[in-house]
Amino acid sequence: MQRTISSAWLGLVVLGSLAWWLPACGSARSDKAFHLLVVSLGHVDARDLEGLDPARYPNLTQFLATSTRFTDYRAEGRDDMANLASMLTGLDPEEHGAGAQGTGWTALAPAHTSLPKYLIEHTYNPGAVMAGAPFLDPQYGLNQGFREYEWIPGDASELAALGVDWIEHHYKQPFFYFVELPLSETDAPLDLDGADAALGILLRSMGSLGLLDQACIALTALGPRTASADGTLPLCIKAPLQQASAIDGRAVRQVHLPILLLQYAALPVAAVRPGAYLKHPLPPAVVSAQDATPQ
Repeated sequence: MQRTISSAWLGLVVLGSLAWWLPACGSARSDKAFHLLVVSLGHVDARDLEGLDPARYPNLTQFLATSTRFTDYRAEGRDDMANLASMLTGLDPEEHGAGAQGTGWTALAPAHTSLPKYLIEHTYNPGAVMAGAPFLDPQYGLNQGFREYEWIPGDASELAALGVDWIEHHYKQPFFYFVELPLSETDAPLDLDGADAALGILLRSMGSLGLLDQACIALTALGPRTASADGTLPLCIKAPLQQASAIDGRAVRQVHLPILLLQYAALPVAAVRPGAYLKHPLPPAVVSAQDATPQ
């Protein structure tokens, strides 16, 4: 009898924590992403998100169960600033000038067209909140194109709360929002409790505003946590109406993230700017019943 009651209670707790996933009544339903949200988990390997306990990590496991997992997604290197610059410019580290694989940090060249700059041209409002790591300082130019770029110390829940505040004040216009959460960089077992709570904070807020059916949400990482043999990073992207997991096995890198997001937003991806934006095309799509990537 006691075991039955405990199991039922656990089920209620998990269901309650996933209330953010229920679509709001009257929310717009469209295959096109009206909003773009990227949540980066700091230093995480793809294998860190495998086999998570749903009772301990309800938000992460639910997101993974309703998104497309890219099984061959790799960092540009182990230089954090270079990796993030690649994610925001669609350029290789040697092209964007924001780092040289740990040999020094230089400012991102203003001539480059960053993802937020590009999205402004398509009526998007770009914002970001970044953990207080020194390489995220705006002096290095990673804030280029963002209308609001917060660089603060704080834990994952504090940055998520700031993200919620920003979204609640900007959701009536299409937005692109980038949240960089601080997580451990050690080789010890990774503590994902803070990441799970932060993701839940963000998604519950979007659910309460009726945005989940209008948003493309990407969960990824800034760089690898360990020098693992396969070297893959997590990248899971949820399309606006996606309700089941899918697999995309293409070999993609951080320079491809802007193109992937633009595909989900049904925005043009063929333009090449003076800064060589979108220079690196995606690998050909693999036709598969499990491949949910927009074409």
